Amino acid sequence: MAAGDAVEAGDPVVEWDPAAVAAQGLSVVCPVVAIQAAAGAVEVLVSAGDVVRAGDPVVAWT
Repeated sequence: MAAGDAVEAGDPVVEWDPAAVAAQGLSVVCPVVAIQAAAGAVEVLVSAGDVVRAGDPVVAWT
């Protein structure tokens, strides 16, 4: 992905390798920031302690 590329719903925009990050002794916590959203437009779909697998939705932006 490059600046100016068109993005459609479902397109991956970020990829990372948490095992490689952890191997460097760094935290694998990845914050998600939603900007330019109206109040209430972002719904958190998981709770603290939930198991999240690759591809699982964690937020919905309406």
